[in-house]
Amino acid sequence: MDYLRAFYSPLLKNRVSKKNMYSGVCKTFQKNARARRKRGGNMRKTLRNQIKANLLEELNRNGVFSKFYLDIVEDYMSLWDTKNALISDIEKRGAVVPYTSNTGQTNQKKNESVGELLKVNAQMLKILETLNFKPGLVVDDSDEL
Repeated sequence: MDYLRAFYSPLLKNRVSKKNMYSGVCKTFQKNARARRKRGGNMRKTLRNQIKANLLEELNRNGVFSKFYLDIVEDYMSLWDTKNALISDIEKRGAVVPYTSNTGQTNQKKNESVGELLKVNAQMLKILETLNFKPGLVVDDSDEL
């Protein structure tokens, strides 16, 4: 044992602890990650607000601006949030995820978020049909001669 101690002691004296070695890197990485999440979250909130404003504007244009329809728009926006969470899950874990069976064997199965995403998208389209929104030609007034 003494020969091991004699061999490793110079190496151990010069060793920097992992905590000290990575502390600056981790803090910088965490700071940058927080900034990226914040920017992404703000962009998503902005897009969410724009979609909601467009839906409410379309309701107003159709002359059906009542609490019933406002509630349907809120349901649509909840489904929009769910859709984005499902997409994030699929991007994070993939379309196929590993699982451990009862026997302890590791297998792969389809990510359930894929099927749920299809159902959520279908429901969102049904809500748009209920609100009587139809795709149409978008007129841009800024390009007038």
